[in-house]
Amino acid sequence: MFVLIGIVLVIGAILGSYVAMGGKLGVLVQPFEFTMIFGSGAAAFLFSNTKPLVEGAFGRVGGLLK
Repeated sequence: MFVLIGIVLVIGAILGSYVAMGGKLGVLVQPFEFTMIFGSGAAAFLFSNTKPLVEGAFGRVGGLLK
């Protein structure tokens, strides 16, 4: 529960600050950039760690969201 609250607060603070400084939210919508960043981060995590560690990490993601 605290993880979700933290995520919402971080995203709210970032977007709120951006809009307060005159930024336009439409500029932030870049689906291909998200795909590149997320994909490269996931790939780096996979080849940088051992198989048991990766399996353990993915197994605990569901527990974080409960």
